[in-house]
Amino acid sequence: MALPLLVPSDASLAPPVNLRSIGLPSPPASHALSPRLADESITFPYALLLVSGGHCQILRVDGVGEYRRLATTIDDALGEAFDKTAKILGLGFPGGPAVERKAREGDAK
Repeated sequence: MALPLLVPSDASLAPPVNLRSIGLPSPPASHALSPRLADESITFPYALLLVSGGHCQILRVDGVGEYRRLATTIDDALGEAFDKTAKILGLGFPGGPAVERKAREGDAK
């Protein structure tokens, strides 16, 4: 699941696009804390699988600003897989957001 987050420098965009602007200390923190934004019942500590087009990481999140990387990839293979899937399906580039949008229209059964 991708959450719409804006970094403080983009806070002026929040009202026109109807998004909350949440000031977080750094981009890794925004990823590490995003599960708690989606579900307030999630408590520290928790493990986080961060999947992006550039790399993937497994983080242990102990608190705000307290996280450590347990594992990471060194390539962009997952991003490439989404891009190739999107190309095959005619969904455009970049593939990750396009595949996610299409997946939300699907039937889970």
